[in-house]
Amino acid sequence: FVFSVILTPIFIVVGLVCNILIIILLWSERNKSSTKFLLILLAITDSMILLWMVGLVFIPALFRHAGKMVESLSFVNKFEMYTRYVGNVALTASSWLTVYVAWQRYVGACKPFLYSKYGSSKAVKTTSLVGFIINAIYWFPDIFSKRLVTMPDGTVLVIDSPFAENKYFLIIRTLILNYAINYVVPILLLTYLSYALIVALKKARKMRERMTTSSNKEQVTLSIVIVVVIAILSYIL
Repeated sequence: FVFSVILTPIFIVVGLVCNILIIILLWSERNKSSTKFLLILLAITDSMILLWMVGLVFIPALFRHAGKMVESLSFVNKFEMYTRYVGNVALTASSWLTVYVAWQRYVGACKPFLYSKYGSSKAVKTTSLVGFIINAIYWFPDIFSKRLVTMPDGTVLVIDSPFAENKYFLIIRTLILNYAINYVVPILLLTYLSYALIVALKKARKMRERMTTSSNKEQVTLSIVIVVVIAILSYIL
């Protein structure tokens, strides 16, 4: 009760407010800085995930608190059934946008000669669009992988569609690809990129006199490292 009804809405509201502030503060600079553009996209996808949690966690918890267990289970199953595609797309987009932000900062700090090619606003927008299309296509079969069934007592359950019950589909896609794409690969990449950024920061601090712009870049890089570390911890937990 404490987590679902009290802590969850607080977490959601705080997260949404922070994301809205990020979008407002960075919006005017979205075409001038590729990093700020990616942070706006990340704030949008994270907001979608937070709104998704309202239906997955908060509303069902209210039904359970009112003693309506059948209604709670039916609601969450219906909600998950009709929103799972958008939710999964948002989850994957959030994971890989975090990786992209870290990689973009890595290129700027460790491979500056490549930044003009891969870190430009045009390159980042094109890559983000292509990534979103691939993400949307990858999750498209999930629209047809589940179906709703109403039990005699009125409970609505979600069961696998016939093709989703195939053991190869279950093992290869659900257990291997989904976990690899959403968790394993992003965590490994973020771990490496955060380590490389920390090393780059240490080297920068040992350089000769630092200019104001150089110091600003270090602060941005440090901020990205903190975001990446938080992301890694959230994936693990």
